[in-house]
Amino acid sequence: MLCTNTPDQAADLYLEASKIPRSVTQGELAQQHISIGQLFPDTASSKTVILEAFDGGSPCLLKVTDEESLSHEMSVWEAIEAGGGASDHHLVPLKKLPFERQARVQVGNMSGGHNDRGEFSGGILMQKYQSTLARCKIPLTEEVLLRYGNQLLTAITKIHECGYCHMDIKPSNVFLWQGNCLLGDYGGASRPGEKVREHTHSYYPDGAGEEAKEETDFLLLAVTLLEMFGCVTSPPGPMTKDGIKSKVASVGNEKVKAFLGQLVV
Repeated sequence: MLCTNTPDQAADLYLEASKIPRSVTQGELAQQHISIGQLFPDTASSKTVILEAFDGGSPCLLKVTDEESLSHEMSVWEAIEAGGGASDHHLVPLKKLPFERQARVQVGNMSGGHNDRGEFSGGILMQKYQSTLARCKIPLTEEVLLRYGNQLLTAITKIHECGYCHMDIKPSNVFLWQGNCLLGDYGGASRPGEKVREHTHSYYPDGAGEEAKEETDFLLLAVTLLEMFGCVTSPPGPMTKDGIKSKVASVGNEKVKAFLGQLVV
């Protein structure tokens, strides 16, 4: 039994309890040997829930979303697999998890009740990584920034080779593992020339338009790395391409400036 000695401790305990998915959700998934815990902290979408989970004892994340979004994201992953997979391309592998029956996802809220996110016919499993880039609250060193930058450039290039633009590159979609990083969340990926499915306003370049372009991915990567190097605010807010170029030109570290410069030509 947990005991609390101060009001702050009680509030913290209540907050943690409010994040736990309701038993109806747990029961549906337990039939498939999936054990779930609390919400993953970087969950930010009203239509998507990301849960910390265990699949056969291995830590993972379970993403549940509507059927159309799930099918789209898996089709992007299947195109990546068909193009050679993700093992050397710093992309997060996905596994589809069909539910044996509709699972109603209910998540606790601070009022003591719960929010009903609806019924879902399946989810997406991915490995649980050590962290995301969004949780790094201090500027990265030159060595780390360049390593991550090159790995993310490899990931973006692979996605482009498979016929998609990512369109939602940001720190919370960059997963960290043993000194390396992987790009994940393909829900916003769109074919070049198609209308962008979804994007994050505070990172999306002002003037990039509504159609997916490979150039936009490179600008998004530049903005993400500028933030991680402490050169823009967090979150940065929309910037024009010229504004991003100006920020790159003001970077004091020559190696970092040269790397970022190739992204915004």
